[in-house]
Amino acid sequence: MVSLIAILVISVVSTACGGSGPRAPLELVPARANLLGSVDLALVLSDADVAEAYDLIAASDDTMPATLSELLATSEEELGLDLSGFGTLLLFADVDSLTDGPSDGTDLAEFAGVLAATELKQSDLFDAIRAGASVAATASEYEGVDLLDLDGGDTTVALVDGVVAFGSIDAVHAVIDIARSDAPVISGAVLDFYTELGDVWFKLALAVPDDITDSVGDVGELGLPVDVSALLEIEGLGVVATKNATDVIIRVVLRYSTPELAIETQEALTGLLDLVVGLLGDDQLTGFADVLDIAAVGNDVTIEFSQDVQETLDDLRQSLEENGATNPFGIGL
Repeated sequence: MVSLIAILVISVVSTACGGSGPRAPLELVPARANLLGSVDLALVLSDADVAEAYDLIAASDDTMPATLSELLATSEEELGLDLSGFGTLLLFADVDSLTDGPSDGTDLAEFAGVLAATELKQSDLFDAIRAGASVAATASEYEGVDLLDLDGGDTTVALVDGVVAFGSIDAVHAVIDIARSDAPVISGAVLDFYTELGDVWFKLALAVPDDITDSVGDVGELGLPVDVSALLEIEGLGVVATKNATDVIIRVVLRYSTPELAIETQEALTGLLDLVVGLLGDDQLTGFADVLDIAAVGNDVTIEFSQDVQETLDDLRQSLEENGATNPFGIGL
C-alpha cells in the first residue's frame, strides 16, 4: 500500500494560493459515518516546540534529516510538491465496519476514508501516488470519476471537487455519490460532538456501538469494589490532543444520555483511580493522578491530562538518552 507519509504529504497540499478553492471536505463525509476526526497539520508543523522535539529525535538518529525544515525540504524534493503550507486531514469511518460488525452477523466491508483539500491536478496527484506506492496502482472509474485503485482494489484514491478522497472502495464511492448525486452527508450527534471538541491539533468523535459495551457483560462479575456499571452506558467518545502556549493537553470525553450517568461515571473513575494509586503506592503513578482531572460537565465526563511543554521536552530528551531514537519512550516491542 502507499506509505502513510506519502498519502499525508500528497493529500494536504495547501489551498492558500487563490482561486475559488475546493469544496469543503466536511461537505463530502457520507451519512453512514459514525466516526469523524481531523488532524490540523498546519498547526502541528508550524509549531516551534514540535520542531524542537523533532530535532531532539533526529539528533539521536543519523538516518533522519537533521531538522524538521530539512525533512519537509527533502519530501518536497523527492515528491515534487511544495510543502510550505499544509492543510487539515479529515478522517471518517463506520465503526461497525472496523470491528466485528453488528450483532446480526452481517459481514460489513471496511468503510473508512481520509479527505483533504488540494490544488493538485489529478494527473499530478496520481503520478505522485504511483511514485510512492509499494504495490501496483490500477486506473478505474466510478460515476464518471477516475480512480486509482491500490492494494488489489480494496483501497482507492479519487479527486472530487478539489478534494482528495483516499480509503476503502465503498467509502470513496460514497464520497463520489455525494458529489455527483447529492447523496446524504453526515449530520446529527456525531457531527455535533466533533464540532464541540473545538479547534485543536487532533480531535476524534465517534458513536459507541451498543455491541461493544454489550460484549463486556456483567461488570458485577469483575468483583470491583467500585460500581462502574454507568461507564458502560456511554454513547459517544471524544479524544483531543493539542497544545497551548504552556502545556501539552490530552483530553478524553465520554458522552452520556443524562447528567446523572455522567456524574456516576465521574465518581466511579475517580474511585478506581484512587484505588489503584492506593494499592500500588507508586510515586510516578501518584504524580500522574495528581495532574489528571476527571470532571462531569453536563452529559459529559472529561478526563484531561496536561503537562508543561518544557517538561515534556525534557522527558523526551531523557528518554532518548536512555533508549535511543528508535524507541524514545522505552515501550517494549
